[in-house]
Amino acid sequence: MPPDRLAVVGTGLIGASVGLAAKRVGVPEVVGWDADDASLRVAAERGAVDSAAGSLAEAVEGADIVYADVWVSMGDDHSEEKLAAFAPYQVNEALMAHAPNAHFMHCLPAHRGEEVSAGVMDGPGSAVWRQAENRMHTARGAMLWMMEQA
Repeated sequence: MPPDRLAVVGTGLIGASVGLAAKRVGVPEVVGWDADDASLRVAAERGAVDSAAGSLAEAVEGADIVYADVWVSMGDDHSEEKLAAFAPYQVNEALMAHAPNAHFMHCLPAHRGEEVSAGVMDGPGSAVWRQAENRMHTARGAMLWMMEQA
């Protein structure tokens, strides 16, 4: 059974893909939040999110799942300026307190201490390792299907 409310926090691109997938499996409410309003508008226009939250806390409030993405992609500039600018948007224990029963998900790899605190990443509400394991089985199935097509 799908969750009732999914909060997607982070880049519009991940919000759009996760939101669309959530809609396909029957999640009734997908709330998006992004520091970049333009990215979030695109996700909303594509039908990936039902509403755009005005604040990170508002997005997470009452969510069953909080889904986040990296702030800075692997290999990109991790300058102190960039990290300081994003610091207020970290998914941490204080933010997750707005959704006390929520599971935390992340597309991985994650940067502990940047977009997510270690306490959330490794905490009892984290589903990231189950998510990664399921992704591995999905990838194996896709590879087998492609090999059979060759």
